[in-house]
Amino acid sequence: MTTTTIDLTAVTNNRVYGNNATYLTARSTSAVVDTYMTVGQTTGFLVFRAPLKFDTSSIPDTDVISQVNMNLAVVTDTSTTDFDLAIVKYDWSASDPLAAGTREAIYDGILAATADDNIWRNTNGIDVNTYYTSGNLSPAWVNKTGITYYGLISAEDIAASQPAGAEYVTLDKTTKVPQLVIVHYSIIESSVSGAISSIVGVVGKSTAKPTAGAISTLTGTAVKSTSKSFTGALSSIVGTTIKSTGKSLAGALSSIAGTLASAPIWGKVLSGAIDTIVGDLVRQTQKIAAGGITPAGTVIKAIAVSMTGAISTLVGTLTKQISKAFAGTISTITGALTKMTGKILAGALSSISGTLAALATIISSLTNHWRTLTIKAEARTMSIVSEDRTLDIDPENRKLATTRPDQEHL
Repeated sequence: MTTTTIDLTAVTNNRVYGNNATYLTARSTSAVVDTYMTVGQTTGFLVFRAPLKFDTSSIPDTDVISQVNMNLAVVTDTSTTDFDLAIVKYDWSASDPLAAGTREAIYDGILAATADDNIWRNTNGIDVNTYYTSGNLSPAWVNKTGITYYGLISAEDIAASQPAGAEYVTLDKTTKVPQLVIVHYSIIESSVSGAISSIVGVVGKSTAKPTAGAISTLTGTAVKSTSKSFTGALSSIVGTTIKSTGKSLAGALSSIAGTLASAPIWGKVLSGAIDTIVGDLVRQTQKIAAGGITPAGTVIKAIAVSMTGAISTLVGTLTKQISKAFAGTISTITGALTKMTGKILAGALSSISGTLAALATIISSLTNHWRTLTIKAEARTMSIVSEDRTLDIDPENRKLATTRPDQEHL
């Protein structure tokens, strides 16, 4: 930040006033210009206004002006009635310098001009030969390439309030001359080389291109500063990162706090290990999930294709998930196995409970009497054939029949 103090540009005349027995005429028509700098009005009627100008061309064109104030001092205070001394934004360059031929335009222009953001001050309690500083004025009004013009006028004059006594002050223009104090700073539009130890305030669009090296801390919001890829590690992001990573995230994400909304953030495969998933994982893995999945909660339609490898534990119901054959050994099936294995079961079945068990008892009993058995199934009947006997089983009619030469019945 740089503070530049600019003194009033010295001119011969700084006062223009109206003089008439009728107040409104004195207020609307100029009569005299002279070398004093007086602001206010009095009975009679006299109405005083003062044009000012400052050469502000020393402020760099590329700098940003953050604050403007005006310092004024009075040499005489003749106000029995106190008033606000206002500063107006009035470019009187077309009538510069103030003289008899230009006085009316300047006099009328000050009255019609727009008030600045703040007044200088009220005359109550004012000391002579002492600088007083105005409130903050408009930075946009300062002309960085030339002269900045102002006007001084009484707020009572602006309001057309007829004076009942003396209410004016005369300003110092020789010793404590009017000053414009301007605070400004430069913007870096090109590359910065070396280290920037500290940036205080706002950096606006200063790094439209990549920032090389490490940024140890960002306090506040970084908006669209890095519209391209991040390289290296981001140790911490506080707040919300929105659309910063429109492409793949490479490497490991150690932690995601909050809600990961919108599944299309990872529309493709996640590679590597996902330590923990809390909540529902819905349609996140539309392709094969490799490795072990030990989820807490529900995995819904997540694996539409074959699962390869070992499934250590399934808690709950596995319904119609595997429409093809099981390969390998199934150590335990608890509950009903219904049409899940439409093909041949190879190997030994250690235990069969239910309908198949009754048939097994019959066959076991027959082997005690018949030495050799052959089982034949046709349509809805089953036949068990020995060397000299045949047992016909008709489950639909609940009948058993045996035949042999001597018609021995079971």
